[in-house]
Amino acid sequence: MKTSKSVASYTLILVLILTFQLFDCTTQPIAVAEKWSITALADPRMAHETFENALKEVRDHDALGKVGTAKFIVVCGDYDPLSKNVERFQGVFSNVKDKPQLLPVVGNHDFDDSDFSEAVAIVKNLEHTTRRDEKLNYYVDYKNVRIIAVNVYSDHNNDLGDWGCLNSKGIEWIDSVISSATHADHIFIAMHEPSFPRKRHFYDSFNQCEEERDSFWDMIVGHNGKVKAVLVGHTHHYYRMRVKDPRSAEANSRSEYPDQEGGVYQIDCGACGNGVRSTVVNIEIIGKNVFFRVVDAGGFLGEEFSLIDEWEIRSAQ
Repeated sequence: MKTSKSVASYTLILVLILTFQLFDCTTQPIAVAEKWSITALADPRMAHETFENALKEVRDHDALGKVGTAKFIVVCGDYDPLSKNVERFQGVFSNVKDKPQLLPVVGNHDFDDSDFSEAVAIVKNLEHTTRRDEKLNYYVDYKNVRIIAVNVYSDHNNDLGDWGCLNSKGIEWIDSVISSATHADHIFIAMHEPSFPRKRHFYDSFNQCEEERDSFWDMIVGHNGKVKAVLVGHTHHYYRMRVKDPRSAEANSRSEYPDQEGGVYQIDCGACGNGVRSTVVNIEIIGKNVFFRVVDAGGFLGEEFSLIDEWEIRSAQ
């Protein structure tokens, strides 16, 4: 027969077991997801000082707040003259130990031979990068993220697009790069011209090629949430929308900004030099979750950045 003392001992052991299971009290520390960021900018062009101010905001986080350190700065086109803008980048981050990598994306003003050659050289020296060709079509893998950069112009014998539109070969390449990213929870695609333009460039963006645009958007939506956003520039205005049906009236409206459940975000990164406003889009990665914060300032020097938008994509798991 069990004594009251032995029953008490068994009860204590049971409580300890349940406590360990509930709080995961093992000898191994519980893993905490590292937080880090991708910064997306667009269209600095010849406004070098304004570009420099945007880079300082990326470095110092005065308006962005306590976001993860930027590992990559994606410039979504129109970085000409590249050499001058690279000088500003190097100067701003000269004393930063963990300097971000600069990812150039071809815009409609980036066809100069020297700019193109310098951008190709930058990509050749990037870490974690796979280059499809020497035409600035490449992707970068870091932790659980893949960033795909695509050239949508035929200059320099590029064969994936023209006049700001992807062609069928370009769509197929991006599809294959998404499908091969078995390690990635999050994929971002960077190109210059928007699929759904607002404010400007209604007749000279990717929407001018409706069949290819619709095919591309159907494809990325078909990857079931893996593609988190398409990052663009071109219009010099910041806006975002989430599109599932590229043929819908609201997606093709000049004034609506749809938020369609199950869709993919298009984020126009505005401009960080060649526009009325200077915009910085920060994309913070914390494990399977993504947090977006957007700050902007007047295009004139001396104006402070302030928060204008924020949202998140949380994993259902």
